[in-house]
Amino acid sequence: MKFPIQDSQVLKERLKGVKIKTHPAEEVVDRLPYPIRTPAVLLHEIKLAISALEEQK
Repeated sequence: MKFPIQDSQVLKERLKGVKIKTHPAEEVVDRLPYPIRTPAVLLHEIKLAISALEEQK
C-alpha cells in the first residue's frame, strides 16, 4: 500500500470482509481522518476509532 492514503476507498477495498475486533473494517475505515501519512499513523487511528466504537455500545 502506498502512503499517504487520501481517502477511504483504498482501505475499504483492501479490507473488504475483514473484521477488526467485532466491527467490520469498512465501518472503522469510515471513521479515520484522511490523509493518512504513514503505517504507524494508520494503526494509531484504527485504535482510536475502535475505542470510540466500543464506547458507543
